[in-house]
Amino acid sequence: MQQLYNKFLYLKRTEPYLLTMFGMLFRKQNLILSPKYKNLKKLENIHYGKRLFIVCTGPSLTIDDLEKLKGEICFSMNSIVQIFNQTNWRPLYYMLNNSKDIIEHVEIALSNSDLKNIFCMKYVQKRLSVQQNATFFNYPIINKAKEFKDSEHINPRNYRFSGDLYKGISGGATTANAIFQIAVYMGFKKIYLLGCDLYAGHQLHFGPNIYSEKFPQETIDKVKRKILFGSQAAKEYTDAHGIKIYNATRGGDLEVFERVDLDEVLAKKETSI
Repeated sequence: MQQLYNKFLYLKRTEPYLLTMFGMLFRKQNLILSPKYKNLKKLENIHYGKRLFIVCTGPSLTIDDLEKLKGEICFSMNSIVQIFNQTNWRPLYYMLNNSKDIIEHVEIALSNSDLKNIFCMKYVQKRLSVQQNATFFNYPIINKAKEFKDSEHINPRNYRFSGDLYKGISGGATTANAIFQIAVYMGFKKIYLLGCDLYAGHQLHFGPNIYSEKFPQETIDKVKRKILFGSQAAKEYTDAHGIKIYNATRGGDLEVFERVDLDEVLAKKETSI
């Protein structure tokens, strides 16, 4: 087994994609317990049968709606940290994909113990100087990176869905699609999206745009197509496994998932933290 593992390390230097595939196989068959990912195991079915609110950062998101989510299990992302000074609501889980423009906001949230459970890539975690107040969950990606870098040729078959977080997350062009896969692994049976506008209108985020990079409309349109492919893959997987994803966003252009009214959903107290 050690000789096999040594060959595995050699592939890391020579064939990154093969490394990813072999690593996925080893983890799936429990041949090697990866130190980097072993804490993912404790998340399997940790919230079995409960409901989850995935809070995105589209312009439809409001403070009033966040206040209504207190007591619910919430999973949010990225620039949501810039709204923490306006509400006492906090997500139980948080995913950080892009640290370049929001790193200062995340550092403040970590210093104040506002973020308890953070999902991110290892290289992103290393950029954070304040870490001791949170539990970090690094996760593997099982897609070939080159499939997503080619913006001219978008193949919907590249957007798959993984129900095994330890095996890895399949990229879907948006943080929400990655969170879907984590939520399924955690055992949630009802998942509600909020603030997922699918780039509807000229404003892209709920508050001031803190991202330094500005994207042309052509790029946004291509990203929207990728998000739709990833969302469709999520719907097909969850429908087949008795899991429901609903869109509770007030407006927006995402029509892949069944629309529901947030207030009506919250009136039915199904679960709490």
